[in-house]
Amino acid sequence: MLLFKVVRLRDQLLAGSRSALASAITLVESRHPKKRAQGNLLLHSVLAAERKRYVEKGKESMIFRIGISGSPGVGKSSFIEAMGKELTDGRGMKIAVLTIDPSSAVTGGSVLGDLTRMQELSRNPKAYIRQSPTSGSLGGVTRGIHEAIILCEGAGYDVVIIETVGVGQSEVSVADMCDMFCLLLSPAHGDELQVGDSNVFLLRGSKYVELATLS
Repeated sequence: MLLFKVVRLRDQLLAGSRSALASAITLVESRHPKKRAQGNLLLHSVLAAERKRYVEKGKESMIFRIGISGSPGVGKSSFIEAMGKELTDGRGMKIAVLTIDPSSAVTGGSVLGDLTRMQELSRNPKAYIRQSPTSGSLGGVTRGIHEAIILCEGAGYDVVIIETVGVGQSEVSVADMCDMFCLLLSPAHGDELQVGDSNVFLLRGSKYVELATLS
């Protein structure tokens, strides 16, 4: 019975079902032993399907991963909204957005602030947005983010954008799992000494975007 449920969920996910993707990510993020076991079984099954797809289609079957990071309030969600609209409406791509939110001090869940800033993208049928709490994880990302990226790839998305929780100078975990890493900066992000002290600026292949407010 358990195997049947996992196979059915896998088939729905591989067919591009958004609800199946949401259920699958919930399984791999779960701390419950039984659900976690289901998630691991599902993940191995999806990976097997992805390996077969790679043999048939090559690199075209692989998802492109973009990491977006920056300090709290710098405009990460607004930047992703604009980028997502360009990728979906301008280039016809399917994108998944995995946002990491600060955990609520009361419930431990996500604060869900990003959805209010990405209202147009959240209604776009070519975009899938998933918010997850940090749950005490460091580095700007959360436990299970690697697995979530794999599941998004299995569901047929062309691009996945990972938005970190607001970070400082040492949180560079997201860069290790991305093809492109973008650091967003406010106009007053500090002097050259602070820039030199930041580990984020030492990452190779990173892109830096300075945001300005027009008055």
